[in-house]
Amino acid sequence: PKENTKFHIVEIDASGSSISHYGFEHFIGFDYIQKLIIHDCVYIEDEAMNQLHLLKNSLTELQVSLCGNISDNGLRHLKELM
Repeated sequence: PKENTKFHIVEIDASGSSISHYGFEHFIGFDYIQKLIIHDCVYIEDEAMNQLHLLKNSLTELQVSLCGNISDNGLRHLKELM
């Protein structure tokens, strides 16, 4: 691509990563993320689910699986994405 060409992050696969809710504030300003995969992330917990609203305007596909520290209360935050 030509110099100064802008790109946008549209998909994040965080499978097996060490991410936690502390990093979710970095989603501010990421207006193009359409797909987020959070799979087998042992540090993800309910507070991270609470912060997914930061992607509400662009997120169309979400996978949350094998994250044992997310409770039913954390999953209730997903309704904010609708």
